[in-house]
Amino acid sequence: MEGNTPYGSCAFQPFGPNTPTPTSLHLFALLHATMSPTPSLSSKVILITGANSGIGKATALSLATLNPTQIWIAARNVASGHTAVAEIKAAAPTVDVRFVECDLASFDSVVKAAREVVEGCGGRLDVLMLNAGIVCLISFSLKLRSSLSVSFPVRTCVDVCDN
Repeated sequence: MEGNTPYGSCAFQPFGPNTPTPTSLHLFALLHATMSPTPSLSSKVILITGANSGIGKATALSLATLNPTQIWIAARNVASGHTAVAEIKAAAPTVDVRFVECDLASFDSVVKAAREVVEGCGGRLDVLMLNAGIVCLISFSLKLRSSLSVSFPVRTCVDVCDN
């Protein structure tokens, strides 16, 4: 019965007799089964900040399966950045995955990283995912290296936390 369902070869049946109300998982399965094939990202250059862990790394791993020309991992932690690059290269060996050190709390670091990426990708950037950020806590201290580059994000974060 698996091959001749309204959901193609999808083994998961979103609306069966034991499922009176569809859940988000059911709707996702239905959407996934009826979507057209995922487009290729071949010839695209991608930069993801904070892709050394969490959502950024998961996104980089996922996008790597779509065969982009390059994926740049920008993070301040060099060790975990190189570990993420190795994991992504193992999952997608044909993709050129590179690490660039970038501490968003330092304007000099951001400029240096931008120059390195521009040189490394020939001045072309197709996808930019700004994933790195500041964790918003009720009380926190942040030692600033360059107040200019962090003053707006920190102020915005404080405004959100206060509301």
